[in-house]
Amino acid sequence: MTILSLNFEYRKYQALIAKIDKDRLIEHNTKYTIDSKYHLYTKMTPCPFEGNLLQAKVILLLANPGIGADTDPINHNLCVEGWGIPNLSDQGKSNWYRPRFKTLINDINNEDEWKLLSNKLAMIQVIPWASESYIDLQLPSRFLISKTVNLLSEKNDSALFVVMRRHKYWEQSLENVDPTRIIFNPNPRCSYITKGNFKVDWQRIKDKLDE
Repeated sequence: MTILSLNFEYRKYQALIAKIDKDRLIEHNTKYTIDSKYHLYTKMTPCPFEGNLLQAKVILLLANPGIGADTDPINHNLCVEGWGIPNLSDQGKSNWYRPRFKTLINDINNEDEWKLLSNKLAMIQVIPWASESYIDLQLPSRFLISKTVNLLSEKNDSALFVVMRRHKYWEQSLENVDPTRIIFNPNPRCSYITKGNFKVDWQRIKDKLDE
């Protein structure tokens, strides 16, 4: 299967990633058992990306999905008609999403604004498997993700890429992309998109989403 044949389709990516990562995941989780913060929760299924990659105005580049005591488990297979990122809808049970992106809309009580944002925003993970803490694991899928982002930069040639974490990895993946299309989070440990965190780049992100 070639990367072009995947056509940025979520289910196709999930199936391929589950296949190519299988042996490495078994090896990893044998070492890092369920009690370890680095254990990868395979039952949650892989989440390589969220949102419509080809139509998104802003694409966030992250590390891996999290799981912790302060948030309900994220349903990576949630489908809500009309929502690009279903977990931004009121049917999403996790409290991870809205607090991080609330400064990007005008009225946090307006579901139409959240829905619009969900169709203009997308997210991609280096490692598509959830864990409590990130570990820089060399999974086969990380090379697939890198190639995907490189191809995406051509197919969605007006999107703004916001590197939230793992700067070096994403910088290499975007090496042929116009630097004016890339913003780096100055505080990688903070995943909130706020004026305080991004300074002047916050307005660039907001303006892009308002297009």
